[in-house]
Amino acid sequence: MPTADPRKIVRAIYTYSAKAGRGRLVARLSHGPLELERLAFGFTYRSQPAVEGQMAAYAAATALACRLASMGLRRVELLGPDGELAEDIVTHRRLPAALTVPYITLGCALNRFREGRIGAAEPAALLALRGMAGYRRSA
Repeated sequence: MPTADPRKIVRAIYTYSAKAGRGRLVARLSHGPLELERLAFGFTYRSQPAVEGQMAAYAAATALACRLASMGLRRVELLGPDGELAEDIVTHRRLPAALTVPYITLGCALNRFREGRIGAAEPAALLALRGMAGYRRSA
């Protein structure tokens, strides 16, 4: 894997599939035009039918943030498939009570970075990523 300049942001474009408390995430890490690494791993979350999709979205972003922090990255931008999750974090909007702990957990994971941002990925980037590493949609 090429080495990232610690002064610049590493972009992590990711997507995931999830169902009933279990998920699979795939991500492409890049540093400007340079692809650094591809990741694929599983994650778990507490399944709650009323907010299943949102719980999975928070768990996926949190799992990726923790993985990137454990890799020693200090500046990251997470770009995923869920624009609402990014808006939740950026605008601090009111959420259902069931999402309070996942929201705080993701915030704590992002606070591990010197600079941690979250946003929505371009649809074309997500389509390309879904074909990577045998990604299969499960829901």
